[in-house]
Amino acid sequence: MKNKTAKFSIASLRFRIFAALIDGVILIILYFILSLITGVILRSLNNRVTSLGARFPQMLVMGVTVLYYTWLIGRYGQTPGKYALGIKVVRLNEDIPGYMIAFFRWLGYVLNGITCGAGYLVALFNSRRRGLHDYLAGTKVVSVAKASLWGQIIGILLTVIVILWFLLGLVLYIKGL
Repeated sequence: MKNKTAKFSIASLRFRIFAALIDGVILIILYFILSLITGVILRSLNNRVTSLGARFPQMLVMGVTVLYYTWLIGRYGQTPGKYALGIKVVRLNEDIPGYMIAFFRWLGYVLNGITCGAGYLVALFNSRRRGLHDYLAGTKVVSVAKASLWGQIIGILLTVIVILWFLLGLVLYIKGL
């Protein structure tokens, strides 16, 4: 086995979180547009909508999410959020993951969701900052370029918005609204 030195340094958790928030906003915008389009189509069908037709928007959202992560990570190793922050998903040998590995990484995101985010916490307790999805797919996230100033600003703003949204929800829950 050849002793190869790493070309890239491990990406910070802060940049990974910022990138995930940016990608989340992009996906929400895509979902909104798709919901409008499918809503118009389903309304035009009136009463001819079957139970499958009623579930179509949900299946479309799932399909878009799978394509977004599988295609972008598989082909480029980056989503727009990761690109803005100068980070990239690579295999352990630092090659681009490819579509199958990117799909398994997306399945890891699903498992993280099922476990209420516990799979993401794994990244806090290892030196390579690899989450459950990284272990499942055999990947790591590395820094490949200097993060853009706008990427960092957007990441910080989205983090503040998410925290405020959570606190608002908590207050409303406590007040019973």
